[in-house]
Amino acid sequence: MPIVLRIADDDNGERREFKMQLWEEHEMGKPVKARRKKKEEDEANKVYSHWNLLPDLLLEKVFQYLSLSQRYIASMVCRRWYEAFSFPRVWYTFVLHDELLTKRKFNICSGWQKLLDHIRTSHFVGLKGKNIRTLIFPPMNNLFNLYEFLNITHYINHRNPGTLDNVHTLRFTFACQVVERREEHVFGTGGQILAMFKKVLGDLINLRTLELRDLLLDGCEGLPLLDEVCIVCCETLRCLVLVNLTRQAHTLLHPGAFVNLQTLVISPQNIGEDLLELIGTSQVRNLYIVQNKYTEHGKSLSYKAWKKCRMNNNRLRVHLCTEGNFKKEIIWQERAPVKSIVYDSPYARVVREKISTSTVLLLAFTAKNLHYFYVRRNAVILKADWPKNPEWSLEFYTWLCKGSRSYDILEEEVSQILGYKWQMLTDKQFKMLKLDLNKTHFMFT
Repeated sequence: MPIVLRIADDDNGERREFKMQLWEEHEMGKPVKARRKKKEEDEANKVYSHWNLLPDLLLEKVFQYLSLSQRYIASMVCRRWYEAFSFPRVWYTFVLHDELLTKRKFNICSGWQKLLDHIRTSHFVGLKGKNIRTLIFPPMNNLFNLYEFLNITHYINHRNPGTLDNVHTLRFTFACQVVERREEHVFGTGGQILAMFKKVLGDLINLRTLELRDLLLDGCEGLPLLDEVCIVCCETLRCLVLVNLTRQAHTLLHPGAFVNLQTLVISPQNIGEDLLELIGTSQVRNLYIVQNKYTEHGKSLSYKAWKKCRMNNNRLRVHLCTEGNFKKEIIWQERAPVKSIVYDSPYARVVREKISTSTVLLLAFTAKNLHYFYVRRNAVILKADWPKNPEWSLEFYTWLCKGSRSYDILEEEVSQILGYKWQMLTDKQFKMLKLDLNKTHFMFT
């Protein structure tokens, strides 16, 4: 049996450990050759698993879930797994983070830092660039590494045309939040990083999905950002996500230039009546108006603009969404063809008041096109003293107060309005609920 001997710390402050193998009791007194012979017999009779015989499709799936360093370790298991390391599908998705493709370098002011290794990055982009389909840039704190990677990628694609031709999805999220001494500071990108990022966007000629989040640019930098994309991807782009592209309210017209665009996700400060007019003459099917904690200057468009847009594009569906730690009220779009309202925030609230039984009952009665209505039971409070609206009749007000006295009466009244059995969700059902906003009616998936 093995035992571990621990030695005290040496001069360098490192603790050393040694392992020693002791003989078993039944092996005491036997010669060393007998022990070796028994070990060889055990190895010969040992049954090994057949992980090396996995089909290529399964190996590709396994390697896709691993990080770059984990793929390298897995490739040393056997020859089959070594070959799987080079399968094209394994490199379909590439995620760049702060410590990827870096090397340690000492800085007198900051100490040891991990900076991008230009040789390794150039070799990787030149060798695996044609296999990449989805390119993801999560929030990075080391902006120098981000700039250098964009610079090398643009250079390699310029020297070897076609390196990035297979990229069809690009997702970029800027780390605009910096915490210093318990104070939160929000910064936007720009300058050299933005200029190099525009060059890389111009290299992606087959882009179908583009996602840009929390760039918080100024108007002079944000408005011309998609110029190159409009030139090279005017007919290929299908999905465009622009969440907080600018900090202030600036109307973007580029989304209306993509003739085959089907899904548009945009913040309320970047949508205007001019863009709405272009959307009315486009093929956009779903328009998501998204707000998060960095959305500050959103605006509501006039009902005339929405009415005109709805007449020109009768297939348009608008979705009002909140995400992240959003604490403000949602910006309502009057007369817009709204098909869903999603509160994906722990601070979700409905127009300054908690949702009550009267609110649920009134919403079910007034929403004529309501097909599916999901409400969590614990989120609803009993409230029978709803204030009377002068436009309501005494009979309607009496019905509203009566239906708000208990959960059972509420469920019966809503079921009668919708025409089918309706019940509020339990906490377990609510956590399992997944919505697909691209479907006509939302169901459990």
